[in-house]
Formats: sequence, C-alpha cells, structure tokens
Amino acid sequence: MQAQRQAAVEAYKASLATYEQTVLQGLQQVADSLQALHHDAQTVSAQQDSSDIAAASLDLQRASYKYGKGTVLSLISAQRS
Repeated sequence: MQAQRQAAVEAYKASLATYEQTVLQGLQQVADSLQALHHDAQTVSAQQDSSDIAAASLDLQRASYKYGKGTVLSLISAQRS
C-alpha cells in the first residue's frame, strides 16, 4: 500500500512538473508574440513617418514648380520617393 501511494505521489509530481513546463512555454510564446507585435508596430510607424515626409516633400516640390522655383527633375525625383 505504501509503495502504491509513493508511486502515485511520484506520478503526480511528474505530471505537475510537465504541466508547469507547458504553462511556462506558453507564457514565453505569448511574451515572444507580444514583443514581435511591438517591433512590427514600431516598423509600421517608422514607415508611415517616412511616407508622410515623402508626401510633404512632394507637396513642396509641386508648389515650387508651380511658382517657377523648382525644376521638373526635382518634381520627378520627389514623385519617385
């Protein structure tokens, strides 16, 4: 009887250790996913900022060209970026 009890306790401890490891792995995967999402959000933000700057530059080049202060090449270059 004592041997069966000891075996049951050992099996419980092994199951508990497996469960704890599984939970820790799941939490690590969630943390990794959140970090990746944060990095992606920063990348998207930087790309949006770059796009906004390029649009503002194009607007300035269009105005410069419209009022005779800019060249066609400057306007085309701004349109490409």
